[in-house]
Amino acid sequence: MTEKPVAAPLSTVGVIGIAAAAALVPLNSTMIAVALPSIANDFGVSIGTVSILITVYLVAMLLGQPLSGRLSDHIGNQRAVRVALIGFAACSLACAMSGRFGLLVTARGGQALFASALSPSVQSLLRTTTAPADRGQMFGILGSVLGVGAASGPLVGGVLSELFGWQAIFLVNLPVAAVALLVASR
Repeated sequence: MTEKPVAAPLSTVGVIGIAAAAALVPLNSTMIAVALPSIANDFGVSIGTVSILITVYLVAMLLGQPLSGRLSDHIGNQRAVRVALIGFAACSLACAMSGRFGLLVTARGGQALFASALSPSVQSLLRTTTAPADRGQMFGILGSVLGVGAASGPLVGGVLSELFGWQAIFLVNLPVAAVALLVASR
């Protein structure tokens, strides 16, 4: 029995757009590291205390991905990607606007929960919109984009923090999420 995609096939540009959404996950796990001293200084907390922003993100990702994968199966991949992108963007904005450290930690946790939904739903969306013969190439593109996201995080975070303040590491997510949302909606 030959497996067929169940949704309209994505173009390579579409795959890159959807992969960009997934790249927000590793980008946001690595770019914050260079902003921690500025965040600690602005909120008057120690580096040890501010590092909870990394821990909260990783723990929420660990716990959220299996649950999000199940939710994506239930509500549909495309809808899950859209909800995750909107929630991720809203939490990113809340992170940037945080005036108190506790609010930043809470918004960062929310950001991670929505990010945890991106990984399984994007992979499932790609599987259902790609012919079996093309899946290797499409998942190769996804893997490359994820790698670029993780590797570029410290550089992007450093430049943004230096030029615009630590808030910019959260605001940079908004245009990427908007473009990915546009692609995901099609």
